[in-house]
Formats: sequence, structure tokens, C-alpha cells
Amino acid sequence: GRSAFAAARVTSHDMDRAKGTVIFNSAGAHISSHLAAVSLAALDGLNGLCPGVCVNLYLTNAGVEVSAPPHTDMQDVVIVQTQGRKRWRVYSPPDNVAMSGADPFVLGKNGNDLLVETLTLEDSGSELLLEVTLCPGDVLFVPARFPHTTDTLECYDAAAAAAGEEEDGQDSSIHLTVGLDTHVWSMNFVSMRRLGLRKFGKADILRANAAGVGGYDDDGVDGSCIGAINLLSLELREHLFSSVDGCLLSPRGEDPGPLERQHSVRKVAADLELLIAKVDGDSSTWLSFDQCVEVVEQFRAVGQKVFNVHAAMYVAAMEEESERMREPDWDADENMTKDQSERLSIFRVPIFFEQLDGFREELRAWSMEGSGRQ
Repeated sequence: GRSAFAAARVTSHDMDRAKGTVIFNSAGAHISSHLAAVSLAALDGLNGLCPGVCVNLYLTNAGVEVSAPPHTDMQDVVIVQTQGRKRWRVYSPPDNVAMSGADPFVLGKNGNDLLVETLTLEDSGSELLLEVTLCPGDVLFVPARFPHTTDTLECYDAAAAAAGEEEDGQDSSIHLTVGLDTHVWSMNFVSMRRLGLRKFGKADILRANAAGVGGYDDDGVDGSCIGAINLLSLELREHLFSSVDGCLLSPRGEDPGPLERQHSVRKVAADLELLIAKVDGDSSTWLSFDQCVEVVEQFRAVGQKVFNVHAAMYVAAMEEESERMREPDWDADENMTKDQSERLSIFRVPIFFEQLDGFREELRAWSMEGSGRQ
């Protein structure tokens, strides 16, 4: 009989039969032949602007009415259409005040339904910005918090049919989503402010009260952006939601030196200090400049670790591909050696993600030191 690996494989026949979208999460870490190099190139090309890049792969058959319902993401995403066609509708973020009880980064997820009808209401504050059908080679950028929905229904017009493109299995839509994981790894001002206030035992007016009313109520790193934060002015909200200066992180093989690093840290710290003063009217809850420097230093140190592990994960995938090329007749079947089986991505990749989760816990534990909570 076939091995467990062979039996568990997803075949092209399986994907052709799929009624929705088949998603390969973290494909860049698992598909070493091509996507690991794409992931590493994206990470390097951003020159330290974000601590992590995650490439997912999406396959949708032609003629699907809703391949992704309306939702928002924590990541800024770059969409690269590689096969077939897919229609995208992108909306401006809805009014935070009207939806203050929802996290603008995860609308349409976790049981929080988001309907096109809601986005098109006159008082929603949202409007359709773009409706476009992507063809192979097209690229689309969708910022975090911008609602979007997709389909593959009637994406082929008469001109496409005349050119030989038909709505059948061979023209299923395939696209890559390159996620720029700045917010995922808390490299933004809302996280710096939140964890900094917690670290130094300061009251946080955006935190929920004892009854769980008013704002976020968790003690983790990724506190939901709900409640009071969405009632702030547009200027303050956008400042809080913005990512930090990309100069904080050092690209692979580059060391800016202590003076340049200190300059970057102090620049972000000054920005954080001013932001906290604008949000928190009571000066007794403000952080000093030196405290802001300590906060930024901690985020920089953890962010650099996250960046380095992402790079190492993609390099390991590429090295594994090179190793396989040197092994004749390599295949994931019952004839694998113990060494070969241990090198499979389903075993290799989780080790890196465990390290990444550890850095998230490191940041959380640091922030809890002055809070009286553990």
C-alpha cells in the first residue's frame, strides 16, 4: 500500500473538485523549489521595513461566485496573479466610530460578519475604490484594514474566449499573496504604546474597565483594536495603526553601527512619546523619553530576531531544495531514509514557527514585568 505521505497528498484532481478556494498557507516556507526564493527576495527587498514576509498560494476554479467574502487583513498584501483570472473589489476602511466594537484589522473574521451591503451603506464611511479583474502577470496592492472580496464568476469576456481562454479547469485562478507582516509581529505604534504603558505600570485609557467595557481586555501582545481606540480622532487612529520606522531593523548582512541604530531608536521614541501625550490627556500616565527609548529598544531587539528567523527559514528551504537535487530519485514515499523524512517541510517548518511564537511570548513577558500580572 501507499505510505501515509503519499496517501495524504493533495492532487490536481482534488483541487479541480474543490468548490471554493484551496489555500496553501506559508507556501513560501514549504514549497522550496520556487516560493522560498520569492519569500526571501521579498524580505530582503523591503530592506528592513517589516520583520516578516509570508507567501500564501490560492487556487480557485473558474465560475465561483464568492471565492473570498468581504474581510480585512492585518497584513499589507501584494497580490501576484499567476494563472487564470480573478475579480477583486477593494473598499476604503469603514467608519471606525460606527463599528467601534469591531477590530478593523479582522473584519469579516472570527464570527464578525462583514457584508457588501454594509460597506455600501451611505453612513458606513466606506466606498468601493477598485473593481478589477486580474490576469496572469498582474499585481495588486491591498493595505491592511481595507475590506476586499473576490470571485471568479464571468471573468472571461468574448475577447478572452476568442483568444482561446475558456472557463474550465485549465484556467483556474492561481495567485500568490505576499503578506507584509508588520502588524502581525506588533511593529506598530499601537502595540508599542500598549505594551510600554503596561511595562511601566501606567494606566491605559484605551483598556477595558473592570467590567470589560470600553476597549481591549487581554494581556497578550496582539490586543484587539476595539472600543475606545476607534473613538479617537482619525489622525490619532492612523498614527497608532501605522508601522514604525523601517530603519529599526537591519537587513541581512548589514550592520548600521551603534550610532545610526541609536539615532533610529531615538527618532521612533520621540514619535512614541508625542503620540502617548496626545492620546492620554493625564500627564501622570505619560511615559518619559527614556522610558520610550527602552520600549523601542525592546521592540527593535525582538523584531530583529523575528526578521532573522524568517530569513533562516527561507534559506533552509532553499538549501533543502539543493540537497534534494543532489539525491537521485528523491520522493516522499516509503523508501525515504530517516534523515530524508526529518527534512520534510512538515517537520522542518514548525521548528521555525515555534521560535517565532517564543519571541511573541518574550515581548509579552517583558511588558508584564511592571504590571503586577504574569
